[in-house]
Amino acid sequence: MTLPAHPSIEAFISAVELLPPPDNVSHYVIGDVYRTPADQEAAFDAGTSNAHYGESAHNKGTAEWRGAAVDIYPIVEGSVSNHPADYQPIATLAATMGLENLGSMLGWDWAHNQHPEWQTFPVVAVEGVYPPPRRAGGIALLVLLVLAASAAKGG
Repeated sequence: MTLPAHPSIEAFISAVELLPPPDNVSHYVIGDVYRTPADQEAAFDAGTSNAHYGESAHNKGTAEWRGAAVDIYPIVEGSVSNHPADYQPIATLAATMGLENLGSMLGWDWAHNQHPEWQTFPVVAVEGVYPPPRRAGGIALLVLLVLAASAAKGG
């Protein structure tokens, strides 16, 4: 069963689907909402995300929803646009709906729109995986190693 995104993200996606694109934009493509640990790490490794699993709004969720962000891309002449002006209608809509658009905030990653309180939401535990253990250090790493050794011994 696929869970919906956070309710504010679901409402935003519905509004985008009704948003008339500018003349040079043929349509919008809805990209990632929720990313699994493997998807998030692949995005990080590919350079399309600056975040590891657990550090992105795409990894947040509860038992009722998954994903506190959505990437939306304008398509111009058959390709994803890299011009900030083509993202402006989406950024404006995000702001009017109480969401954050990273392009408006940071000047890059114009496709990314997120709930403003995403950092307060829990990270989705998938198959018991939280942020990758290689990111842990000190006591946290020791605890993970002890738990893994205990699980391997069946205890």
